[in-house]
Amino acid sequence: MRSLHPRFGTLLALRCAVLTLTACGAGQTPPTPPAGGAGGAGGAGGTVDVRDPAAVNAAWVRAINGNDRAAALALVDPRIEPLYREHLVDSVLQQFQTYKAIPAGDVRWPGAFRQVETLDVQASGGTQQGYSRWIFSTTLCFYTDMVPVEGTWRVRSWYQTAQASQCDPPHAQ
Repeated sequence: MRSLHPRFGTLLALRCAVLTLTACGAGQTPPTPPAGGAGGAGGAGGTVDVRDPAAVNAAWVRAINGNDRAAALALVDPRIEPLYREHLVDSVLQQFQTYKAIPAGDVRWPGAFRQVETLDVQASGGTQQGYSRWIFSTTLCFYTDMVPVEGTWRVRSWYQTAQASQCDPPHAQ
């Protein structure tokens, strides 16, 4: 039996925790919007139009790539308990800073970071999934799972796809 990469188990456990807590916090009143007003979320990249899932996906990818904790937190579903929002963001940031610290020529997986590409967004039931391609020596693909919150789109979780060929949304294949 082939073993999955050790990070896969961590991401899966984090996804389950976030989904469980999202369901538990559904009756809570969301906090006031972050800096940037009701229509946006602030951060190093400026104000993001959180009514546009493609803009939210691009801002999330920029925040992760730029190690911008405040910008990433501003994009996460405010109905999720604050401790778990922070854990989601901190786990993803830590993972990517570890990946990006691997120097060229090093044999550690996934290899040296080269670039990140923000890809298309696709509807999936009542959610939106925004794809991104992270190119190291190996290509990793992720999608941002976004949920509607009072006329805006917010990050609920972030998943790594099983194969690099899954970088593009299913409708683009």
